[in-house]
Amino acid sequence: MITSLDSLPNQYFEEYRGCQNGLPSVQYISLQLNVSARYLSDMLRTLTGQTTQQYIQQAVIERSKDLLSASSPL
Repeated sequence: MITSLDSLPNQYFEEYRGCQNGLPSVQYISLQLNVSARYLSDMLRTLTGQTTQQYIQQAVIERSKDLLSASSPL
């Protein structure tokens, strides 16, 4: 499940959903994984020490870093 979870934020932004919907929500992630938001939160807290929202925010930060480092200088 963690492997699937890791790919969801990237997939979300590659499909340009972020432009229309903003950041992926906890509900969106849990629906994609077919688990309850509560179960997802408990699992992530146990495995990573982060809440689902923190996990999503960290994924967005990492994606942003990748995009910034790949862009050409002005």
